[in-house]
Amino acid sequence: MVQVVGIIEAKNVSVNYEKAVSPYINYLIKKAADADQYPTSLCVGTWRLRPEIETSEGSSCISLQPVVGLLEQVSGVDERVTGVCCKPLMFRRKPEIWREQCHDVVRDHMSKLFPNPTDMLCLQWIVGTCLLDPVRRNTFAILYGPGGNGKSTVIRTLANTLRGASAPIPEQHITSKTSGMHSDIVEPLVSKRLLYCADVDLKNHALNLGFVRSSTGQDKISTPVGEASVSCSVMIGSNSLPSYKKQEDWLTEAIMRRVVVLPMLVDALSMRGPELPDSEDAYITFALRCVHTRMNYDQPPLSPLAIMMTLLGNEWQRHLHLFSLDFCPEGSDPEISMIEAMVIVETLLNKSIVTVAKLVACTSRTSVVTVRGVDCLRGVYSAVVL
Repeated sequence: MVQVVGIIEAKNVSVNYEKAVSPYINYLIKKAADADQYPTSLCVGTWRLRPEIETSEGSSCISLQPVVGLLEQVSGVDERVTGVCCKPLMFRRKPEIWREQCHDVVRDHMSKLFPNPTDMLCLQWIVGTCLLDPVRRNTFAILYGPGGNGKSTVIRTLANTLRGASAPIPEQHITSKTSGMHSDIVEPLVSKRLLYCADVDLKNHALNLGFVRSSTGQDKISTPVGEASVSCSVMIGSNSLPSYKKQEDWLTEAIMRRVVVLPMLVDALSMRGPELPDSEDAYITFALRCVHTRMNYDQPPLSPLAIMMTLLGNEWQRHLHLFSLDFCPEGSDPEISMIEAMVIVETLLNKSIVTVAKLVACTSRTSVVTVRGVDCLRGVYSAVVL
């Protein structure tokens, strides 16, 4: 911070980073965002690093090079401001390369909470999207499951991974019925990368879909220092989901391209796994794994159960017996079974097969596959004979 304060020529500033230096950092970031050469980069500490997949060694590692020439020359300073970022991650060392096979205690700590590894991969994709500049897609993620399944553990771990770039959000902002945005939420929306709330009561309160749209829409909103774009994702934990029967806007493209439901249907209290160390290097390792995941997957990888929960919302459990997920029932033709599953979904949602496929494609295009001219949900088969 001494180096950053010197570069921006701030005189006699307080050592309180949050209050004294943030306005200067935000100003520089706004200039960086307006620059023609603004790169796809990763913020680590006060460094902006450009991640590149090592083609010579396959896609199992990434190299990280400092970004240069990001901002114009500052008068009286010999070097360009190449590494400042808003609310950066903490770090002990600047990484130069990351390899997929490296030990990752943070991932191991969380992966046992996701029975389907695709759901863990999707979580990594969401975090990787938060980290890469410029932010191209915001996500409203719902960690769903009964109490004691590890939702708070995951959110606490991600808050540490994105230390300095994440912030808690009160539940009332998520379930409020008002359409406006409270002033105390504006600053974190434009300066953080992840907002989170570990326990949201969606059983007794409706999810504010207006907040879902405004908080993840990358729209420009007014702040005390001018207009700024929303560049954060939101993650909440809940033991219930919205009902598409009570909230008709749930099954719309505007919501489906923002929302992802990740199932956490395990008894976390009965599990033992690696303890989570308070190590900045460990969090950096996991953060780079997430960046690598984002660079390898253009769309969020969704498990069939995540697809059905995102579509059906709170009605998923009531209808899940009608479907076979991941595996086609024995003796059935896989293609016919997938088409039959789409017919069932069409009946349940009272929406055409074409509309259902479009809604799922808004969440992840790779979750829709064409079978005999019909767009179907990947990995979702009929468990009944039509």
